This record gives sequence, C-alpha cells and structure tokens, in this order.
Amino acid sequence: MAARVIAGFTIDGGTLKSFLSAYGAVSSDFYWVFTRDAMQGTALDPPRVSAIGFRLSPPDYGCETDRFWVRGSVETLLKLLRHVKRTDEVRVEVRDDNKLYFGPFQHGEVEKEDEVYESFKVPTPKIAVKARLRVALDLFRRIVKRAADEKRRDYIVSTAYDNIGFDVRDREGTILFFDDKVSRVDFTWGDPWMLHSEGHTKATYTLARFSELLVLGISNALDLSLGEGGIAELSYSGDHLEVKLWLAPVDAKGRFEELLAKPVAERKMVWRLRNESVRLLEKTLRAVSSIVRAEEVNLGSTGEDLWIYWKKYQNGYFQVGRYKFEEFVGLEERLSGVFGISDLAAWLKDVEDLSCFLEPEAVVLVGKGEKIAPKEIRSSELLKEIEVPEVKGMPVFSGPASIIGDVFDDADAAEDTFLVFISRPFEVEAVGRDKVYYRATLPLDSFKHIEENYVPVNSSYFRMLRGFFTSFPPALVTLGRLGSNIFISAENPLGELRALVMQSGEEAREAIEAYKEEMKPPPAAPPPEVKPLPPPPIEYVTLHILADVPTFVGADHKEYGPFKVGQEAWMPKLNAEGLVREGRASWMPPAKPRIEEIAEEALKELEAL
Repeated sequence: MAARVIAGFTIDGGTLKSFLSAYGAVSSDFYWVFTRDAMQGTALDPPRVSAIGFRLSPPDYGCETDRFWVRGSVETLLKLLRHVKRTDEVRVEVRDDNKLYFGPFQHGEVEKEDEVYESFKVPTPKIAVKARLRVALDLFRRIVKRAADEKRRDYIVSTAYDNIGFDVRDREGTILFFDDKVSRVDFTWGDPWMLHSEGHTKATYTLARFSELLVLGISNALDLSLGEGGIAELSYSGDHLEVKLWLAPVDAKGRFEELLAKPVAERKMVWRLRNESVRLLEKTLRAVSSIVRAEEVNLGSTGEDLWIYWKKYQNGYFQVGRYKFEEFVGLEERLSGVFGISDLAAWLKDVEDLSCFLEPEAVVLVGKGEKIAPKEIRSSELLKEIEVPEVKGMPVFSGPASIIGDVFDDADAAEDTFLVFISRPFEVEAVGRDKVYYRATLPLDSFKHIEENYVPVNSSYFRMLRGFFTSFPPALVTLGRLGSNIFISAENPLGELRALVMQSGEEAREAIEAYKEEMKPPPAAPPPEVKPLPPPPIEYVTLHILADVPTFVGADHKEYGPFKVGQEAWMPKLNAEGLVREGRASWMPPAKPRIEEIAEEALKELEAL
C-alpha cells in the first residue's frame, strides 16, 4: 500500500536549486518546519556571522497537521537534483512513512521538535534600517564576484580584496573593494545596475562572505538594507518564496573611512579606446600571459605611442600607434605604471569604453560598459621611466597566422608533443617520443620569408604557443629563434607585438634530439635466409624379378635383396626403373604356359618311354 501524503507542494527546479544554494551559504544541513500555510525555517552560522530565514507557500501547498519538522543535508540534496532542469516541475512531499521526497528522490525525514538544534530555531533578526539599496542582481553580483575571485595566470583562485565597504548618501554613494589596494565604484540612482538608493550610512563586510550570499534565480532584483550597527539584510522575493539573509559587519570601519576621506587625486587624461579596440587589448594581454613567465607589465605612453612591455624572465612589448585611439593626448614625461598581466586582462572583461588617466602616484584605468558599473584599476607602482626592451631574434619564417594556427590545432592532437619547424621543403612536424604524429607541408608562396633553419619547441612551450594563437588574432606572424629561445613577432589590427619565449638550452636540445631520433632511417633489414629445398618424396613400387639380383642400397639409403628369379620385390621406384631398363625385372608377372603346349610336351615324354 502506497504511503499517504501528509504535506507537500510543487516548485520549479530552478527556484528550488537557487533556494538551496542560498540556504547552503549559511548551513550545510537543513531543519525546516511545515505549518498549515507554509514551509519555513531559519538557520544561524555563528562562525561566519550570518543567518537566513525563509517562507515558501506555493498555490498548491498543503499540510494536514499544525506543525512538524524535517531534516536532511543540503549538499546531498543538491547532488540528487543535479540533473533536474530549471523548467522541470518538482513535487516535494512528506508522507506518512515519515520520509521527505523530492520528485523521485527520497532524502530527509521527520524530526522530533525537541531534537532540533537551537541554531535552527533562532528568531529572524530585526534591524533599524539606515539605508536601502535596490540593485539589478545579475550586474551587481558580477561586479562583486569579480572583485572577490580573480584568476591568476597560474590558475590558482585567490582573493583580490579582503573587504567591501558601502557609503550611501541618499541618491548616490560609493562602494570600495579594499585591503592593501583599492578599487572604487561610484554610483548614482539611475545607473543601469542601481535601481534605487536612499538613506545615509557606512558599513564594511568580509568580501568573500558577502559574495557567497548573492544568489541568482530567486528574483531579478536584490533589496539590500544596511541597519544600525552595520548589519546587512539581503532580501530576495520570488513567486511565493521569500528569502532573507543577514550578515554582520567587520571591524574595518577605520580603514574604510580613511580611504573614503582620501582626496580624489587630480587626473590627466592620456588616451581612450572603445569597443573592438578594447577587446583586442584584452586578447593581447591574455596572449602575453600564455606565452611568457613575467607576471607584470609596464604600461606607458609617449607623445606618439602606447607601450605595454615586460622585462622579467622574458623580454617583449606591444606597441599601439596614436592613430588607433579614440582620443590620444600623450605625455611629455616618460612615465609608466605597473600592472599584473592576468589581473588586468580579467578586469577588462565586459569593458566597452576604456580611459587611461595619470595621477600623481599611479596610472589609473577607468572602464565602462552596459553589463558593468564604472570601475577602476590602479597601477601598483608609478615609474618615471619607459624602458622598452630591445627584442631581437633570427626570423625563420613569416606568413599568415591563420595557417600556422590551424597547424597548431591539428598537431595538438598528439600527446607529449615536440614541435620542430623546418624548411626542406617547408614543413611543420609534430613529433612524439615514439612516432611522428603530424606533418604538414605548407604552401611556400604564402610566406614572405623562409630561412634554412628550424625552431625547436619543447612540448610545454608548444601548449603556450597554441594559447597565443587562440588569444591573439594576428594577420601576420614571424617565428624565429635566438639561441634556444623562441622569437615571435606578430601584428593584429591594434598594434605590433614582439616577444621572446625563454626555453632553457636543455629544453631545446630535448626537442631537437626527439626530432633527430624520430627522423633516423630505419636500420637495413638482414638478407633473408635461403633454406635448401626439401628432397622430393620417395615413391615405392612392386616389380617381378626376371634374373637374380644381388643385395644393393636403394634410393632411400636402405638395403634391398638378394632377389631370385620369379620373386616379387618392393623397392623405391627409382631403383625399380633401373632394374627394368637392365631387363632383370618386369612390371608384369611372366606369362603362364598354354595347356596345349604342356600336353604336347607330356606326350613327347611318354613316347620316349
């Protein structure tokens, strides 16, 4: 007999997953209470000074009893629901077997109220609101998440800033992301992501924790209330679902107010890029981070050009002429700012309008775009110099980057690849440790310059160069070498790049030796062994002896005889044929005498008597 439903409701998969994500940000376990008119609950996370409260009451909600609790694991439940689509309808039921069901999955069970932990029975906080913000959740969340989690070039996720601070001044305000460095976002009521602001207050929070409480899928807008004592209340209101989260402030008020009070430095416009030019700059920086070990770049402007260059571990630069800019003022002083390559590339995402300013202590980039609030990134140092390194190398070939990029894509199918460029005829060979994986003869008429030389590329650098062609869309590329190092010169519609990719001599020799070993001709095969033909099989026959034959050795090296007249003999055919030729044997037996002849001879013998 099927278990009877005592409480339940229907909810779409997307809302259910979003609700569980929000709840999981505070507690890994759930204790929820079903009442006559709603499922609701609270949870407190003292170590991370946050709390959650919710109320869920879909139109088909029903419960037969006044009050009972259910418990389970949020993490386990999310794993069970991982294949549920956002548009799927999920039926949530508690049955009289005291089990909790989510569609076809059973997870959770009824719990006695006196066994529920006190941290799940806390009353919802009441705050005295001092300021309110209403933000477009997807845009605001993107701003906060990118400040909280920035990927370094070695793909280790690290926190870029420790804290987030709000300074609300009625219809305008400032958000600071800060620790040792600072990123500032000024806003006014009416910005694409700022839907409403009112009140006056200042408050600071742990950035990583604040970002965890920003959850998509429940509602399109987030209501953020900042209360007395700095407590923040984040409120999501969806269809028949209300979720509120609370976060206590951190003790960073002094540092926050110090940064706010710091006067805005006088700025001088240097240059401005827009739209596709910004995308090309972003791709260039990503390409640089993929092929060089340097982690920082210098960004400096002269009266004619923008120079982005790096000198640690490898030398290289990217030069942009002034005619490529929307606006270009240039500088008479030789100044440059120092930026992290991967930080700057990540920061440029979604920037559509990029301006560069010079302050007394830093180079400042200001980015704007439809999907982001205005944001800034400052150089970690301001150097009174522009020292663009000289980058030289022996070109081996120049040609369309599209052809070389395709070769890199095809050759990348080989695991543990060593790549060698040669020119006899002009070929690109991807060589593995055991065999040649890929070889392509390129059209010579497509290339402007070819030297009788090669560029050895170790397998790890092959991956880097493939990343370069993926990120940097050049029309023309030159590859060459300087000793064991790889020389690259390439142009895209924004500017020209020249770089050295440093290989150790051992790494280059390893690539060359792998190539030479693979190209060795196979050793000559030994001549085939000539085996004597087996003797023909010996055939044996029977014959009749016509004259005495003494003992002899037959063709099979066996003795035969002696034989008497009239005997039948069995021997090798070769010997038998010899006896027949000599008349000493016959294939047929001798003919018997006729009766008449015998009778006549008998009569003669009688007459003689």
